[in-house]
Amino acid sequence: MKPSKPSDSRYQIRTYPHADKQRKAAGFSLFELTVVGAVLVLLTTLSLNLNQNEMRSADSHTLTDEIAAWLGEIAMAPEDLNTTCTVTFQPGQQIRPGATIASVQPSNCARESSLRVPGNQRFSSFHLGTSQNSWVYTERGAVSASSTLGASSTNTDIIIRVSVDGQPPLRCVRLSGIMGLIRFGVNSVSGDAISNTACSDWRRT
Repeated sequence: MKPSKPSDSRYQIRTYPHADKQRKAAGFSLFELTVVGAVLVLLTTLSLNLNQNEMRSADSHTLTDEIAAWLGEIAMAPEDLNTTCTVTFQPGQQIRPGATIASVQPSNCARESSLRVPGNQRFSSFHLGTSQNSWVYTERGAVSASSTLGASSTNTDIIIRVSVDGQPPLRCVRLSGIMGLIRFGVNSVSGDAISNTACSDWRRT
């Protein structure tokens, strides 16, 4: 039996177990880069939408606070002045910051006889709607449809609706006709301030 010849190392195929791993770690495939890019775009879009929703909510909240503070000041004026105070709102769409949205007569019923949209708002326009465009505060702090002193209060609540660019959330200010109490409400689904869209989660100021 002839002894086997030693194999020639020059013709042996050497294997390197880590070569495949190194090749894979060297870079990403086109498919992987495409998937990562799509995920980043999706996350960026979601982040921008959430940020815009938060800014719209903050801006509409600021305006409803301004409305409530202005009306609260007017509600106390008739008793001190011994006269009624007539408030008139100007509902509409595409209302720009700085625009007048309401006024009161006589002008001494409030420090500012006109109510304007704050000029530091981040969005381009507001939508404003009311269930009643004009009403009267009596000397008892109630809300009436008549400007005569001693007139009876209305039993119907008055609702002022505000949204930014017609997008949710819709925020509301509600005035109680009998007591003149002010409450806030919100509708997170609709941004339609012009029609009689209802708000919920009413809270007293």
